[in-house]
Amino acid sequence: MSAQFLKTGDRAKTNFGGEAYWVFEAQVLNPFKLVELKCVKANYVHPDMTENMRKEWLNTVLRFEISEDDKNHIHPRRPNAGYGLL
Repeated sequence: MSAQFLKTGDRAKTNFGGEAYWVFEAQVLNPFKLVELKCVKANYVHPDMTENMRKEWLNTVLRFEISEDDKNHIHPRRPNAGYGLL
């Protein structure tokens, strides 16, 4: 990630090397409870891709629900029902 998400509206760019990249914007930042990130820019690059594939992550929302157990271990959970492509 190119930056930290310190407040809603903050953006960070990520990639895995090469030309492909994705920019995510913090929609919800509720420390130790909930994090939602929305893909606001997408540039997926693959040798056999179509133009639709380039933008396939655009507007996808990643939602991470975080909970603690009785031993103070943090357990992130990313439910996938109803959120974007995942």
